[in-house]
Amino acid sequence: MTTIQQTFLQIIELSKKLNASDENWVYTVNEPVSEAELPGNKLRNGAILPEAYAECMKISNGFKVDFSSSVGYFSLDHVKDFDIKDNSICIGWINRNCLYFNPQNGEFVIEYQRYNYTPVNDFNNEILVPVVKYLERQLILSERRHELLKKQENNPLRKYFDKFIEYRDNEEDLVIYPPLTEEEINDWEETHVKLPETYRNWLLLTSKCYIGFKDFYDLEQVNLEEVCWSENDDENKKYWFLATTTGYGTYLLLDPENGKLFEFDHEDEDPWNEIYTLDMILEDALDELL
Repeated sequence: MTTIQQTFLQIIELSKKLNASDENWVYTVNEPVSEAELPGNKLRNGAILPEAYAECMKISNGFKVDFSSSVGYFSLDHVKDFDIKDNSICIGWINRNCLYFNPQNGEFVIEYQRYNYTPVNDFNNEILVPVVKYLERQLILSERRHELLKKQENNPLRKYFDKFIEYRDNEEDLVIYPPLTEEEINDWEETHVKLPETYRNWLLLTSKCYIGFKDFYDLEQVNLEEVCWSENDDENKKYWFLATTTGYGTYLLLDPENGKLFEFDHEDEDPWNEIYTLDMILEDALDELL
């Protein structure tokens, strides 16, 4: 068995454990593809199928693991006839980013930003191993979520969290991940930026969640990006994107210079609304559920 196949089997085993620990974690495993069923290293018109992908298909013909999402935290498409008219073919997803391969040389790339492809030099170490580490951490969080939440009974945002859990348990379409620990938040802050207390409080209840149109990002997804909103370039600068608050281009932003939170609406004449606590945003999320 190849190294790639061994790592891929780890992903499948961790996915099973996550599902057993928390039914919100879903995974799909299919019957493997035999060597004879694979289209070989060549597709039609001379296109090259990535060897690493073929190795994974020998374990499971297509695969997905995610926390209540249709995209899949990590997924690989099943063996099929790919449309090879394009220079890059989407073959799956990793952490909500599309995983492509180049049919001319069989190399993988990731689309972290629109039409911006990052080459993958080592599929096992750059793609599969990070998935293993992520799932291992999620399994720990899932198994100890009750213990962590018990410590947050006096969290000032707990009343909103409990209400969202109630809606989720009544089969509303809410996705709420297990919480982070103080140590995990501190570790992230050491290499990134100090987070406001109100946002830390929310992370201590859920590491990320989707509530209606509100999407609170995992810290691994939080990016420092330039916000171009003014014709005066001096007013345009980089902010930390923490969440999407409406689904229509309104974001929760953190100013890295002064630690202030803003809800930014690019369609508003005055787009900057300073946020002192998350209460207003969470109240709005509850209203949307009523």
